[in-house]
Amino acid sequence: MKVCRAKKLIIITTAGGYLLEDNSLERYWKEMCGLFGIPEMRFYKAEGLDIWGNDPERIMQKAIEEIFRGEL
Repeated sequence: MKVCRAKKLIIITTAGGYLLEDNSLERYWKEMCGLFGIPEMRFYKAEGLDIWGNDPERIMQKAIEEIFRGEL
């Protein structure tokens, strides 16, 4: 039974540190898509923004470019 009419879910998130290596956040949302019957999901992240020595502007620009390459 399909509970939702959405065809795609787009997740865009940021993190001051780094997300877990097993990418449990992305896995969680994929499972939610399956539960609600959403066939496609795209997951974009900009992480490490608060790490000393990282360039947050560069990280954000890279994430933005990745989002637009994925053509939302």
